[in-house]
This record gives sequence, C-alpha cells and structure tokens, in this order.
Amino acid sequence: DDSAAAAASSAVAAVKEESEEEDEEEAQEGSRRRNRGKGKAARLQLTPTKAGRKSRSPRKSDAAASAEVAASGAAGAAAGEEGKQQRSSSNMARVLIVGLGNFDIPLCRHSVGQMVLHQLAATLGVSWSVDNKIRARLAVVPAANEAERAVLMLPTEPMNINGKAVSQVYRKFSIPKPQDVVLVHDEIDKPFGSITWKAGGSARGHNGIRSVSTCISSDDTTRLRVGVGRPERREDVSDYVLSAFNKSEQIKLKEQLLQKCVAELCSRYNLKPSSPQS
Repeated sequence: DDSAAAAASSAVAAVKEESEEEDEEEAQEGSRRRNRGKGKAARLQLTPTKAGRKSRSPRKSDAAASAEVAASGAAGAAAGEEGKQQRSSSNMARVLIVGLGNFDIPLCRHSVGQMVLHQLAATLGVSWSVDNKIRARLAVVPAANEAERAVLMLPTEPMNINGKAVSQVYRKFSIPKPQDVVLVHDEIDKPFGSITWKAGGSARGHNGIRSVSTCISSDDTTRLRVGVGRPERREDVSDYVLSAFNKSEQIKLKEQLLQKCVAELCSRYNLKPSSPQS
C-alpha cells in the first residue's frame, strides 16, 4: 500500500510537473504570441501612419494645385472677359446713319441723302475714310464710351444694291437693332424742302430702302425722308430723281434744307457740332 501510494504520489507529481511545464511553455508561447501581436500591431499602426503621411501630402499638393489652377483660371477668365469687352466696345456703335444715293451722281435729287451726310460730317468735324472692301465711305463720331459712338456712312455701290454694304457695317459695329439704322433718303411723295421721320415700314418703291431691308432682314429701319417733290408726269419719275435740282432749289438746299436735316439728326441722336452752325 505504501508503495502504491508512493507511486501514485510520484505520478501526480510528474503530471503536476508536466502540467506546470506545459503551463510555463504555454505562458511563454502566449508571451511570444503577445509580443508578436504587439510587433505586428505596431507595424500595422506604423504602416497607416506612413501611408497616411504619404497620401495626405499629395492631397495637400492636389488641393493647392487645384486652388492655383482655379485662381489662375479665374484671373485668365477675368482678363479674357476684359479683353473681350475692350475688343467688343472698339467695334460697337449706338447708331448707324446712312445717306442713300447714287455715289457717282452726287448732285441729283436721288442723292440728297448723301448731301445731308456730307453736311452732317462737316458739322460734326469728322473725316471720311474709304473702305474698299465694304464699298463705302465711313466717318466715326467719337464718344467717351466707344459703344456710344455714331457711325456715318455713304455707300458707294449703286442705289439698288447698296444694302449689302449697309448690312456689313451694321454687323461690323454691332449696331444694337435695326431701328438704330437711320436711312436718310429722297422722298418724291413729299414736297421739296419738307422733312419727315418714319419708323420702319415698306420701301414704298424706293430701291435703296428695299435693298437695305432685304440685306439686314428687317424693314424696321428709321427713315429721315427729305422731300424732293414729284414730276408732273408719272412716267418721268426715273429721269426726274436722277436729274439735278434747279437753281432755286439748289439755293434753298444749301441755305436751309441741309442745315435743317442736320439739326434734326443732331437733336434726335444727341450729336454735338464741332462748331456753331451757320
């Protein structure tokens, strides 16, 4: 019995020792695992930090670059808009005043509109320039704001095809609307020396007005009609308008009618004479 008890005691001691050794090994293994876990966690913790620093840096750079691009773009757009406005205003005018007539027959009744424009340019102190591409004479009346300028025009094409030149100048100077195109022309249905304004409407047989209306796709132009009278016989209309004014008419034309037309235009469109009219 004593030997059995001793054997059992030895066995228990052995088991206990093995258990303690296993516990110690497990404890050591657990410690190693914890250490490995800590090391791995540390590495994992460091990795996002480094990656974060690397990823955050480009984001800051991208943001800065985006801001710089945006600022540069805004500045460029502002400069571009300013340049566009400057370029646009340099090619703008508020009104286009056209003297209709046959340029190669300057003293005939049909060209009284051009006579008025010559007098208007002289009164305003502006000079004519030749535009062979458009086929016209142009004079620009200056203004503090370039978009408020007035443009005077003498088409050099025959009366019945002068609309093309008018439409080109209309677009070139970005005239706001057809009503801002003023056609100064002869009117046979009004007595000589009379002046009347007309807001748009049909050409009433006037080939110059018809050509302009066709080319700018509108019959809303403003007209200053200068009466030249009608011949006694209807069949003589063509010869009549292409003939010169008689002597008494020429005197009245120079002394009264042209100045009267100029005064009307200056008053209506706020044009300032360069010197007092005589």
